[in-house]
Amino acid sequence: MNRNIQDVEIAAAIDSDLLRRREQFAGQPAAWRVWSEAAHVATLNERARNAFIEHVANSRGADIALRLLLKAQSIRDQVAQTLMTNETQATLH
Repeated sequence: MNRNIQDVEIAAAIDSDLLRRREQFAGQPAAWRVWSEAAHVATLNERARNAFIEHVANSRGADIALRLLLKAQSIRDQVAQTLMTNETQATLH
């Protein structure tokens, strides 16, 4: 099946992953803050993502905004790939 994974599906999967992964960051508040902010950005639709990244660039600098954008895109890509793989496997069974 060749289709686009919808923003709402990606956001739901990321939210679920956030809840599951919280314990992995116990005692690492800075790492959790970075990962959870990128995960939050990854849940946003393209327009909201761009606005958020622009706000970060203006308030914290372009380098931080770029790193955040790249991490968020990586999270989105991984989640979309997992959703597509799971969907394909379910279709095959």
